[in-house]
Amino acid sequence: MKKPGFLLLTALSFGAHASTPTIIGTLSNFDVYNHTGGEMEGFEVDLEDFHKSDLSSTWCYSAFGCGTGYDTTSGGHNVLSVVHDGGSTRTVANNGVTHFGVHLTTNTPIGNIKYDWLDRRSDGYLYHVDGSGKAAAGQAPALGAPPPPPTPPVAPAPPIVLTPHWTLNSGTGKWDISIQNTLGRDIWVQLGGAVSSTAITLDQLMTTNPLIMNTTNDRFELLTAGQSITESEDIQGATVAGFAKFFATDYIGPKDDSGGALCSNFVGMCTYTDATGSHTIYSAITHGAALGNIMTASNFAAAVPEPHAAWLFGSGLLIVMNAARRRNKP
Repeated sequence: MKKPGFLLLTALSFGAHASTPTIIGTLSNFDVYNHTGGEMEGFEVDLEDFHKSDLSSTWCYSAFGCGTGYDTTSGGHNVLSVVHDGGSTRTVANNGVTHFGVHLTTNTPIGNIKYDWLDRRSDGYLYHVDGSGKAAAGQAPALGAPPPPPTPPVAPAPPIVLTPHWTLNSGTGKWDISIQNTLGRDIWVQLGGAVSSTAITLDQLMTTNPLIMNTTNDRFELLTAGQSITESEDIQGATVAGFAKFFATDYIGPKDDSGGALCSNFVGMCTYTDATGSHTIYSAITHGAALGNIMTASNFAAAVPEPHAAWLFGSGLLIVMNAARRRNKP
């Protein structure tokens, strides 16, 4: 009788496996350069199909301080607008750079995401530099005399931010973190990633933080317009978070007649042929100005046994215990 009881326990407890980890928070931090041609007083991130309730926190140490979330609408979609308002004293000069971060409590849905600098005009309101109007609600000036007519907007120059996306790869069982080149020209992207046994916070997603500094760049790739680059991380065992970094740089090397890059290796020598013949140059001279750094992370809920499997495991224990009692009866 001993052997059947043991076999039954083994068969029933085999179903007690861990479920797929679930994202409980996605964080993204990014460095943004001001190339608008003028001084900026604010910044806005609009996330389509998200709500204010999806916003957990923002990076509060940018030039403009913390961001505030607003529920707005656009084109029939709900939009979460995260506005950083520098007030009357906090600004980012032309060619300056600052850092923003958004922590969402969910990874879905994924709609369009728009970034824009905000310029405070003479009426006291913040306006988008792309000419689309005022910033999200709540950024009005103090009540007082009627405002003067608004001054013309700063010449549009949208900020360069590449948006990271997290997806579960059903084929590999890994989480893929990707960004797409939406800039319409060739760029270099360096990337790297890793996993963590502890949850990650927004303040860790900085280029000067050891979490990012000590992460090895897996590779350097030339992304043409529309191409994507992906980092995959295996979320298993004690891992509760994954993160990745993407450092974007302009490509300023030789191009063909259609504007495509002729050098696709990031380091070493590059040999290419154009209308004037064959040439060899150092690849390093194809690395242009930094466009921005994108650091992203996601924390995962701990995997737990499925309820029915746990119940079967308990049933198997009861059978073994009852068998033992019968054997011990006089």
